Parts: sequence; structure tokens; C-alpha cells
Amino acid sequence: GGCTDVTLQIIVLFLFSFLFPSINPWGIPLALLLLFVTSIALVSMGLALGSLFESLEGFQVISAFLIFPLFFLSGALFPVDDKLPFWLQGLVKLNPLTYAVDGVRGVLLNIHIFPFYVDFIVVTFFAITMFLLGSVLFMPRSQGRAGWNQAARAGLALGGLDLDMVRPAQNVFPNQPGDFLEPHPR
Repeated sequence: GGCTDVTLQIIVLFLFSFLFPSINPWGIPLALLLLFVTSIALVSMGLALGSLFESLEGFQVISAFLIFPLFFLSGALFPVDDKLPFWLQGLVKLNPLTYAVDGVRGVLLNIHIFPFYVDFIVVTFFAITMFLLGSVLFMPRSQGRAGWNQAARAGLALGGLDLDMVRPAQNVFPNQPGDFLEPHPR
């Protein structure tokens, strides 16, 4: 899925890290761990958002309005320090991606604002929250949610999971292993 794609892309980038002598090679495993947890959070956020919309267009608009501010306020493009306006400092510190960027920068370059354990705790809490929210919002219709709609499929497609070949079975608690997902009739 999406987490696997992201992890493979990160590994390829880290293979070229020898070209940059300032990178701490011992920090690469911690950076991989933090980025993997971040990818779980973002894929789960896409699933949660996609579950709220019936149309692909609505999902795309809202996700763009959410993803771009998260990225721009993460500190990846500008330093997060006391030179920022007070109101912007508050937004930056509320952004969970700030802690992902700070953690990766800290373990690879030893340039950080927060200790690594703070970065890891915040990103992990965000991932758990988004995972639980995505799980609840993606419940099948029999559970009272609008799940398995086109926008939810788009959210999972962003994560690399293709659900065109499966649909939820009527039985939410399967008796046999094959009961939960049934082939979608074409």
C-alpha cells in the first residue's frame, strides 16, 4: 500500500546519502522508523477524509486544502524558530508534520528544535489517532456509516490500495476466512 511505497522511496533516497557527508548514517534507521509512522498517519488521514465524501472531486479539494498547509507549516521549507510571527509559531507547533520533519532533521543532521522522543511521541499519537479515526469512518454501511464510497476508495488509492475488486460482505463478523471480502461482480 501507500506506506510500502513511501518506505521504498525513502530507502532509495537513503542509498544516496553517502553523497552528503554531513548526514549521520547511524540516524537512518531512526529516520526510517519515524517516516514509516508518518506515512501510516497520512494514509490513515486520507482514508478518514475519503470516507466523509461521496464524490472524488470533494475529496480532492478538501485534501488539497489540508495537505498543502500541513506541508508548508511543517518547517521543511523554512526554519521554525523565534523569528516567525507569534500566530504562525502556534500553527507550526500544532502541526504534527513539524515534528516529523524536526525528528528526521535531528537524527540525520543533528539540527533539531525538540528532542527526538518528543517528535516520535507526537507523530505516533497522530498516527494512532488517524488510524482509529480512519477505521471508524470507514465502517461498512451495515454499521451506519457511508463507507466504501468513491471518495474512500480514492483515499485508499492515495495509499496504494486498490479496492475495485472487492466489496464488503453483508456479514461484518465472518465465520470463515473467505466470508469477509467477496469478489465484486463485473
